[in-house]
Amino acid sequence: MDISAFEHYIEVDPARVESHTVDGLAHYMTQFMKHIPFEDIHVQNGVPISTDVETNFDKVVHQHRGGFCYELNTLSQYYLKAKGYTVGRLAATVYTPEGDFVFKDSHLTTYVKLDGGTYLVDVGFGNASTVPVPLTGEVVDDHHSGLYRVIKGSTDDYEMQQKVSEASPWNTQYSFDFIDRPLDYFDDVIDKNQHDPASGFVQNLVVSRLTEEGRYTMSQHHLTITDASGQQKLPVTSDNYREILKDYFDIDEAVKTLEPSND
Repeated sequence: MDISAFEHYIEVDPARVESHTVDGLAHYMTQFMKHIPFEDIHVQNGVPISTDVETNFDKVVHQHRGGFCYELNTLSQYYLKAKGYTVGRLAATVYTPEGDFVFKDSHLTTYVKLDGGTYLVDVGFGNASTVPVPLTGEVVDDHHSGLYRVIKGSTDDYEMQQKVSEASPWNTQYSFDFIDRPLDYFDDVIDKNQHDPASGFVQNLVVSRLTEEGRYTMSQHHLTITDASGQQKLPVTSDNYREILKDYFDIDEAVKTLEPSND
């Protein structure tokens, strides 16, 4: 992986990253999520997901693509280790807005040890904090998407929680135990998320990117534009989806599930 080319692509300030501060990490996370979409087009197209760093570096920097947690967080972990951070890999169980959970331990996330503290630094979750979240229960304010905290759950697990405003309730995004996992621990769940009909990534297209004022999120039905003025939804069709992908995400890629039917 060409570290300089990666830094140039996401327009990050290397000196701020190398400061080994929470501010430097937040700068890196924000730049990563502004330039690299969270997306599952490979799953929709039946292309195997890779956790190889060089493969994903090429996919992101040269092909102007994104990915989901297995691709993005492994790429991020490699970069942060190259910058001298103490980094580990965790398995998390994602909760839906309805309070249900999806495949156990299927989300791959990242922790970073810094100045005696431990922080979640997750750039592969879609609507994730752009600020490192300490594992102490301290609330952090991410002006892009609300408040975040990590609390101890009812067992020894931790819970990553978000609330979108002061008046909103805390919602658990995912839970995890603090066990450093080898990459092959995720082999089975990577396969499930690519092929199991119950997988949300099999069922639905998702492409999401952070912006200065909010976020762009595309499904097979709508493009949702969130900014300071609120939310706007635009229809996605077989006729316009390629243009939307290019204009809002800089992605030039066909999606099989959105291509016009030959019937």
